[in-house]
Amino acid sequence: MIELFRTSTFRLALFYFGLFAVSTLGVLGLIYYHTVVYADQQSDETIDAEITGLSEQYKQRRLDGLISVINERSDPGRGSSMLYLLTDNRQVALAGNLSGWPDATVGPDGWMHFTL
Repeated sequence: MIELFRTSTFRLALFYFGLFAVSTLGVLGLIYYHTVVYADQQSDETIDAEITGLSEQYKQRRLDGLISVINERSDPGRGSSMLYLLTDNRQVALAGNLSGWPDATVGPDGWMHFTL
């Protein structure tokens, strides 16, 4: 059995196995990375579209209309997983499914990061 480990055929097979394993891990790593980047971009685009839509609602229907739209979108019976909070300038909640302003840190990308 020890002689098998010393043969060039075994060493060559072991080398190709290592090369295959490293290549496979590299490809899987690239797929994972691109999937994470794509999902992150999609989330950012969804949030940007939601902000744009709410801004247009405010322009058309003013504050009362915006409160109504946010309450409708944040209704738990609707099955939405989006979080909403509309506050006045004293941070008193006017609408949404969050009861108050979270303890949040603003990241270098301008997004707020917090835990629910």
